[in-house]
Amino acid sequence: TDLKLELTKELFNEKLVVTIGGNVGLEGEQKQSGVKNLAQDVILEYKLDTQGTYRLKAFRKNQYEGVIDGELTKTGVGISLSTEFESWEDFFRELRSGKKKR
Repeated sequence: TDLKLELTKELFNEKLVVTIGGNVGLEGEQKQSGVKNLAQDVILEYKLDTQGTYRLKAFRKNQYEGVIDGELTKTGVGISLSTEFESWEDFFRELRSGKKKR
């Protein structure tokens, strides 16, 4: 049994979001190494505009993929687009208007 913990902090006028976390084993063999596994995942997000719609993201994650693959470390960089809608109606209205513009 594992417990997933994460800590998120926004820095530099909320432009940079830092998330650190990991899994802590509550029972079994992993119980002894629980504290050192606490900071194994790191995610950095930088908001490219003032609303945070466009973001540059870098991450490092440790994952257990099974007996054959074992413990894997995944790293990557990406750009994301995030938009919020008040209702499903607003979402579908934006979706329809986006198709007409193309």
